Amino acid sequence: MIQDLDLQIYGLWYQPFWQTRFFWALILTFSVGLIGLIYWLYSRYRGQKSQILYQQLNPQQQALVALERLQKRLSGLDQASEFYGQLVNILKTFLVAKYAEHDLLSMTDSELYQFLRTQAQL
Repeated sequence: MIQDLDLQIYGLWYQPFWQTRFFWALILTFSVGLIGLIYWLYSRYRGQKSQILYQQLNPQQQALVALERLQKRLSGLDQASEFYGQLVNILKTFLVAKYAEHDLLSMTDSELYQFLRTQAQL
């Protein structure tokens, strides 16, 4: 009975699936995807944590942090218009937190200046 079994059913061409290039390419793709997913989740968690800490600051500290970030991000004179726009946005956000009953974000620069002169006696 044992002599009747053909134990040589695999020829020289047989290769286990874990020794094929397809298997290792699949493992590599899965590993890269898993590492990317872990990095994305970590960066998202870290961003949310810093956002929560940022929201716990008072408006003056938030404005100072935003100004420091702006100073690090924009350095050259070729970005002066973007710098001015961001600077005005930071200032208006701070003033909205201070004078919450007025809509300062929709004001132009001259209107904002006039408002500050009347409100804060500048």
